[in-house]
Amino acid sequence: MLGKLPENHRELFRTRLEDLIDHKHELALLSKTIDWQYFEDEFKP
Repeated sequence: MLGKLPENHRELFRTRLEDLIDHKHELALLSKTIDWQYFEDEFKP
């Protein structure tokens, strides 16, 4: 079938960063406990 692929269609030979991350790793778990909105508000121009 010819035409464009849907936007959410994953490319066959491209690995997403999210698929490479071990979500049980200490740093991945730590990143979920950080208040990221605080840092965005604190450091915005």
